[in-house]
This record gives sequence, structure tokens and C-alpha cells, in this order.
Amino acid sequence: MGTPMSSAGASRPPSTQPSAAPISMGNVGAQAPPATKRQASASSQGTLTPPPTAPRAPGAPIAHIAPTPFSFGEADAARAQLDELSNTAHRLQETADAVAEAENAREVIFQDQELKRQQVFEERERQRQAELEARLEAALSRLPLPSTLDVPPHTLDVPQIESRPASIHSVGDDLADKVSIADSIRLASRAASIHKEELLQIVSDEREEAAEARRESEALQKKNLDELKESHARLIDEKDNRIKELEEELAKLRGEFEADKQQRSMQDQEAREQEQQNSMEQYQNIHQQLGEVTELVSGQRSCCEDIRRMMEEQIREKEDRRLQKSADMVQLTDMIRTIQKEMDDDRQKRDAEHIEVQTKWRDECQRHHEETIEAVKATSNLQVPFNVQGYLDEFSRALASEVRLLLGEVGRIREERRALQHEISDLLALRAKYSPGGQYEPDWKPPAGATGPPPPPPADEMPPPPPTEMPQVRPGWRPIYPKKAKKKKTQPAPQPAASTSFPQAQHYPYPRPGAMDPELRSQVRSFNQWIRKSSFFVQVFLDPHLCFFLVLADPSNQVTPPPQPPTTMLAQERPHPRGPFGTPSISDDGHGMYAH
Repeated sequence: MGTPMSSAGASRPPSTQPSAAPISMGNVGAQAPPATKRQASASSQGTLTPPPTAPRAPGAPIAHIAPTPFSFGEADAARAQLDELSNTAHRLQETADAVAEAENAREVIFQDQELKRQQVFEERERQRQAELEARLEAALSRLPLPSTLDVPPHTLDVPQIESRPASIHSVGDDLADKVSIADSIRLASRAASIHKEELLQIVSDEREEAAEARRESEALQKKNLDELKESHARLIDEKDNRIKELEEELAKLRGEFEADKQQRSMQDQEAREQEQQNSMEQYQNIHQQLGEVTELVSGQRSCCEDIRRMMEEQIREKEDRRLQKSADMVQLTDMIRTIQKEMDDDRQKRDAEHIEVQTKWRDECQRHHEETIEAVKATSNLQVPFNVQGYLDEFSRALASEVRLLLGEVGRIREERRALQHEISDLLALRAKYSPGGQYEPDWKPPAGATGPPPPPPADEMPPPPPTEMPQVRPGWRPIYPKKAKKKKTQPAPQPAASTSFPQAQHYPYPRPGAMDPELRSQVRSFNQWIRKSSFFVQVFLDPHLCFFLVLADPSNQVTPPPQPPTTMLAQERPHPRGPFGTPSISDDGHGMYAH
């Protein structure tokens, strides 16, 4: 396998080893004769041609021109181009070397794989031989031993003995056994020879198959090796062709570079002249623009100073307003605290007076109530007795309805006062929004004479838009109607159940003193009207837990006499019947509750 590689290495063309010529100043000088000729012709004519330079940007400063009549720019450019070409050649050489090294590595890998394949083949051959021997041994071990049934019987002329002992064998039987053993050995040897021939035939067939497989493997290996050699030779040819193409392209690029170099030098000369002219024009334009910018900056500086002065004045005014507002807020806070303290003092004083009046009125009402009860009792003892407690209860109910009317009016007044307070607070909030410093009128306002751009020209008057229909909005001011007091339905008092055991005295209601006319009663709408038109003076004491009503007769008014004198129906005296619980008690013998 080492022979193809050596032949391939020997057959490599000399073009695959490109030699890069060293770059010297002599070559550089040989590469730039046109510029030297132009400089010589220019010096012979007496004019100095400036060296070519790179194009300059419009805004860049003017480059410094070398004082010498020659420049190393072209030489440096040529040297850089030759260096680049030399580097390209070196890269091509390195690529070719890398391809050769890769081919050698591939060949080494192929040889290693072939060696491993041969070792595997030999190992499998040994395993196959061992398996054949094991199969032969197993077949021999499984071979059955010959039996006496397979041996044809042999008859011998042995004399028959009529009588013999049972315990002694005959001689004829021993001879028959010997003959059968010999036949068995002969048959076994014949079967073993036949089986051996079969095994030898099998082994020979296996060896022929193995030899055929080995020949096929060698043929396949030889075919692969030939294909590998052909591919290697083809790669070498392609590499050589590629190197030739690159060399031709390099020569072509050198020619194009020389032509481009000549053309670029002419274009650079024209560009420099045009650039100098543009630079002069640009310098003049910039000088003019700088003058205009200076004038604008001076004008803007004066405007900025005026604006800064104006802003400082506005800041001072704003600080003064803020300080004034802080002082007003402190003063307002002190006033509110003073008002709150006075209100707290008034509330405490009012609570103390309320407690004092409550205690005083309670005692006085209790005393008047007791005096009234005593006076009524004393008067009732002198006149015909009547139900004083029922009269007082009836009058108390009538008075309670009037008191409820009075409390309803007081509640209505309280609700109206609350509504007015809410309206006042809304008005104050609206006033705060529209006052200076509020939501709709901030503290700072632009001054009337502020400098600014002129107003735009008036636009053409457009026709007014059609009026839009505004939705009906519920007004914020609305009347508050007082709540109507609900009147409780008075239920008639149930009649006492009639008793069959004892008679009951029938009491007729007496006319109430000072009864009001129904027409006068229908015209009464408030407690004040009723108290002015009534013939009684009502003294009311209200407490969260107690409620006393004291009615005192006005001495200036006379009690209306009844239309007829009062009569009393007394029960007739009857013998006391015996009840279910026995004879009545002593309290029922004329001195009890039914005596009068």
C-alpha cells in the first residue's frame, strides 16, 4: 500500500510547489516607471506636478503638500499589492500541503481498517473451525450404540443336551454371545467410517465456501483499492488544474491592477483640483454662515436675558403669593381652631344647662303632678266621684298627638337646615374653584406684555356650526318637601266581659272640661296655634328616657258646666250566692270595690 503513495508523490507536477519571489526595492522601482517618467517630463518642462493624494472629504481640512517632487505612496501601494499576491500564493501552497496531508492521513486510516478487518476475518475463521470440531464431537457422542436386534442371527450346529442342571450355562449360549459381539463391533466400525466420511465431506464443503468468500473479499478489497487510487489521482489532477487557473487569474489581476492604477492616478489629479476649488467655495460659504450665526446668537442672547429676567420676576411674585397664602392659611387655621374651641365651650355649657334644666323640670313636674293628683282627689271627694285616671289618660293621648305634630315640625326644620348647610358648602366649593389659586384660575398667569412671535393672520371666517341640542340635565337646586307624619290608627278599647257572678256598676262618661269645638280643632295645624287657642296651659318636659305631660288649669278660664247633672247608677243589693269556691269573702259585703 506504500507504493501508490510514493508513486503519487513522485508524479506531482512541479507547479504544485509555487515559489514566492522575495520582494525587493528593485522590483518596486520596476513596477512604477510611469510616475517617474511623468515627473521627469514635468521637471524638464519647468513645472512641478503635485503628487497624487487620497480624495479628501468636503468638510476635512486641506492636506499638507509634500515639498519634494516625488512620493512613496505609489511604491507603498505596489508593495502592499505584491505582499497580498505573495500571501495568496503562500495560502495556495498551504492548501495543497493540507490536501496532501489529508490524503496521507486517509491512506493511513484505510490501512488500519484493512488490518483490523483481516484480524477479524482470521478470528472468525478460528471460531468457525472450533465450532466444526465441536459439532463433530457432539455428533459422535449422539451416535447410538449397535444392538443385538440389528445383527442377523447365526445358527450353529450345537448338540442339544436333554438334561442339564438349571444352574449351569450351556456352551452353545456362550458361543452365540461371542458371535453377536463381533458383529456389533463390525457394524459400529462401519457406521463410524460412514459418519467420518460425511463429516470430512462437510468440512471440505465448508473450506471451499470459506475460500470462495476469501477470494470475493480479496476481489472487493482490490476493487476498493483501485477506486481509491483513481480518486486520489483525480484529486491531484483537479488540484493541479486549480493551481493553474489561480495563476492565470493572478496574472490577469496584475494587468487589470496596472491599468486601474494608471486610471486612478489621473482621476485623483482631477479630483484634487476639483476639491481645491470646492474647498475655496466652501470656505467662503462657511465664513458667511458664521457671520450670520454670530448675529443670530447675539440676538438670541438678548432675548434669553429678557426671558430670564422675566422668569425671575415671575418666580419672585410666585414666592410672594405662596408666602401670603401660607400666612392666610395659618390665620385661617387659627380662626377655625378658635371657633372650634368656642363651639366646644358652648356645647359643654349647653349640656350642663340641659342637665340642670332636666333635673329641675323633672322634680318640678313630679311635684306638680302630685299636687294635681291630690287636688283632683280632694275635689272628687267633695263632688260626685268619677274616674279621674281615665280622664287623665284620655287627655294625655290627645296631648301626645299634638306633641308628635310638634316633633314632626322640628324634624322638618332640622332637615331644611341640613339642606341649606349642604347648599352653602357647595357654593363655597364652587367659589373656591373660581377664586384666584383655585382649579379654574391658577396662581401664575402670563404677563400682558410678554414678547413672543407675531400672531398668525386671521383665518377666513367660517359659518357658525348648527346649534346642538343639549340634553336636559336635572337641576342641582331642588325643593325638599317635609316628611308627612304617619298617624297611628287608634283601636277602640275592648269592652269588659260581662260577669254572671257579680253585678258591675255602670259609669257614664262625664263631659270633659274645656272641650274644644270640632271646627276649632280642624283649623289647628301646629302646637303654637293650638296653645294660643286652647283654654289650657300645657307644660311639656322631654327626656330621652322619660316623657311627662303636665296639664294645669288656667285660672282665667272657667270650666264649662255639664249639660245635665251627673247621675250614678248603683247596683241593687242582692243576697250573695254561693260560688264554686264557697261563700264570698268579707271584702265583698258592701265594703269592697263594687260598693260605690
